[in-house]
Amino acid sequence: MKKVYVIIFTLFTVIWSGSALTFGIRGGVSYGLGTSWSDFGANFSGNFSVRDDIPIGGNIAVYSAFPVNGFLFFQPEFSFMINNGMGVSIKESGLSTSMQLKYSSLDIPILVGFSFHSFNKMRLCFLGGLYLSFPLGEMEVSTSSDGKTERVAISSGLIWGVTGGISSVIPFKTGAFIVDLRYLSDFRSIEVAYISMFTRRTFVLSVGYEFRF
Repeated sequence: MKKVYVIIFTLFTVIWSGSALTFGIRGGVSYGLGTSWSDFGANFSGNFSVRDDIPIGGNIAVYSAFPVNGFLFFQPEFSFMINNGMGVSIKESGLSTSMQLKYSSLDIPILVGFSFHSFNKMRLCFLGGLYLSFPLGEMEVSTSSDGKTERVAISSGLIWGVTGGISSVIPFKTGAFIVDLRYLSDFRSIEVAYISMFTRRTFVLSVGYEFRF
């Protein structure tokens, strides 16, 4: 674990010690389309009517882009993900209840991007790469039957994943407006008490502004 932290710190130190040409910030919403239950979901069986309920979350990210040539660039990011999670609605014999699990994380993607000019100086950028996800705090578990919300410790360490997407870059004055659509998929599930809960797969739509130096 310490080696991973050292590698990340060294990478960002080397990158930012150079001449940073672009710095940006984005904010948006996330939707866990494709998020699936793991071991925990196997407990829901028998004469139940089960419906998945995906909570809508948020995202705040900062990044820098460093060109290699006219169309290829590298883009490291720090991305704060709010309300990663999944819920379920259960009905049996006319009675119903629901449960929702949510947590936040700090994701650190290292992306490779390809930039193409489209029209009127607007650019389209295709990005893809790997990320490290660090769960933050505890998982929030809410149930409608008793109206209680509990917080439980997350036993997962860092989680690797893969991400990809497209950005529209619209020049404005000394910088540019950004519209970004991204999809991310964890390689393994989040765990509570070493029990696999769910595997996160999420769309993120965000807008922002980038500054050029």
